[in-house]
Amino acid sequence: GGLISFFFQHWDWGIGLLGLAAALAFPGYLIRYFYRTQIKLEQSLHRFLHECRDHIQRLGNANDDAHWAALVDQFHEKALRLIVDYYRYRSNDDDVGAAIRLAERIDEQDCYVTKARVNLDPSRQHSSEPLPFDKGLANALREQESQGVFVIDDVHKAAKQAGWFETRNDKLDDVRAQLAAPINGWDGDSKSMFGILYVSSKAVCAFTTSPTEAMKMFADAHRR
Repeated sequence: GGLISFFFQHWDWGIGLLGLAAALAFPGYLIRYFYRTQIKLEQSLHRFLHECRDHIQRLGNANDDAHWAALVDQFHEKALRLIVDYYRYRSNDDDVGAAIRLAERIDEQDCYVTKARVNLDPSRQHSSEPLPFDKGLANALREQESQGVFVIDDVHKAAKQAGWFETRNDKLDDVRAQLAAPINGWDGDSKSMFGILYVSSKAVCAFTTSPTEAMKMFADAHRR
């Protein structure tokens, strides 16, 4: 009762003390928050590396080409889910999605075809289009010697610029910001870009300040 009476009599002191207590508690909250986030990031990377290791072992035990191809498809799906988890923790964004395109030859044209996607609009599966080697983002990555990561702040705006190869799915709202990294490997004695790894968000500029090292590592893990 005496403490409550003191606060009523000296309300200005009481407010000041409450403010001081909040100021002292806030840094502790931030430290705990960042520590827990860092732990989640490390755990997601650990799970990803374990999946890569297990994938290599499974491929070694494949019975035939069909079994091998099915295992590769399963790996793409599992790997994308782990990549999405990583970027969800890093950006505190539940709307992160991911996709992977791999090289194919369709109607005598070399292009990149989406093979797996996670946490994206299901309608993409029915309206997806191949991305030609020499068009849009694929061409831009190849002109950079298939190195680095492209950070796209707003896909809708980028689609209106010269040089972008627009597809039907570019109009959907589940992908606004995007990271894109080349998947490279060796084709005989020469290095080739076998695919493109994408990470996306519904939020514009979601990856503007995001480090790109992890994206490069995730793309490298898909090398042939």
